[in-house]
Amino acid sequence: MRIWTRRYRYAKDFIYDEHHVDALDGVCDLLNRLSDVPNASLVLGKPLIESGGRTGIDFEDVATTLFLADLDSLEFDGTAEEAICYAFPFLRGRKYVYAYSPSSGFKPGHRLRVAFEVEPTDLTVMQIYAEQWNADLCRRLGFNRNFIDHGIYKAAGFVFTSRPKLKGLTDPHPVRAFVADGIDGPVALPKLPNMVEVDAGSMVSVGTMPTLRWDPNNRHSNSVFPFMVGFKTAFPDSTYLECWTALKAEYDRLCVSAKDQSEFGERYVQARYQKITGAKRKRKAFPTIRNELPLNAAEKMLSDEIKKFVEAREPGVKVIEAEAGIGKTYSALYWLGVETRYTEQTGVATFQTDLYVPNHNLSAQIEAEARSHGMTAYTELGRGQQLNGRPVCTKHEAISKVQGIVSETRKTFCGNDMVQCSDRPGCIWWDLHDKSLSHDLRIRTHAHLPL
Repeated sequence: MRIWTRRYRYAKDFIYDEHHVDALDGVCDLLNRLSDVPNASLVLGKPLIESGGRTGIDFEDVATTLFLADLDSLEFDGTAEEAICYAFPFLRGRKYVYAYSPSSGFKPGHRLRVAFEVEPTDLTVMQIYAEQWNADLCRRLGFNRNFIDHGIYKAAGFVFTSRPKLKGLTDPHPVRAFVADGIDGPVALPKLPNMVEVDAGSMVSVGTMPTLRWDPNNRHSNSVFPFMVGFKTAFPDSTYLECWTALKAEYDRLCVSAKDQSEFGERYVQARYQKITGAKRKRKAFPTIRNELPLNAAEKMLSDEIKKFVEAREPGVKVIEAEAGIGKTYSALYWLGVETRYTEQTGVATFQTDLYVPNHNLSAQIEAEARSHGMTAYTELGRGQQLNGRPVCTKHEAISKVQGIVSETRKTFCGNDMVQCSDRPGCIWWDLHDKSLSHDLRIRTHAHLPL
């Protein structure tokens, strides 16, 4: 089997090396050697150049017999091998290689690279398997998180292999890579249906402003860079300054912290934008079967589905995927209005609804539409937004940094049995929250979704 590595000479200049190993024992030896090379890492895909930069167009996605998985932050009470077999049950009794990641022993949870043999498989298929394994692991653990990193499987993706550079500390893993004994040979993976090749980049039409999907854990690859690619695709003749203006507006809309805006600001965009061509990656995907309907038939089907769900009056989840402009919001408000009026007339119960929207750009329009259907409506602004020039929450920046880490931000920041926020009296956020509870319809952003 072949493994490619990269070494950097300075910031954007890499040297690519090809290594031939006979079996998993050779993979283990290579990983241990690479652990002592601070400027080297594994690279996914076959380099088409011997040295230079690192972009997708400089690599080819070739099928390989070595599957590399990145297990990150898995809180599991057991040894590394036990944690691996819990995350990847199909590896029980099989031979595989595992190596401790640079942060293992310093950050919580098991942090491991896992390598095992498979039949020749390309990166697209590997990504699909990794997504499925991560979804299964999340179901078993009871919450969602990228325990198995499925974002690495792209041509030019890389995996760090070096041990950390420590000053005055002992390396918790003097030997980084090990072989787990078991049955040798390729692991049998379930066969996937036939796939088709599709564009994997930003699906942005010319002249359509892209949306920034902010990921604080991966600000470049998952957030800013896709936005710049999308902007370049939508506005091929645009300048970096036009892109930065649009990006700054998205930062303000999403209340991105001042620190992140500074790190990924105008100079960051200026240095990279001129090199972006707007080209889209190709990848494989399962074909989508579309049973298209005339617009009037689709509108009636949509309305009927929402009506049945609302009238059921039972807890549940209804997922409806439909084209923009077909009337999803109108139908939802119409039937929610019918149900609200019914409960008021019969005195059965109080019927209240939360409506989650991507942002509050159309909240005023939704409020007016709800009132036309007989509902009182109220928009609950997020902590990072402003009302009459004042921040809704004075501690919104601190709260945004620990969102998802602190389980109950209200108790931690607003008040509990021990202490109360000094700005709690007269707090705009709490005032908006309390007022929203007295209305039939509460409009909130996706950030509030309890899913």
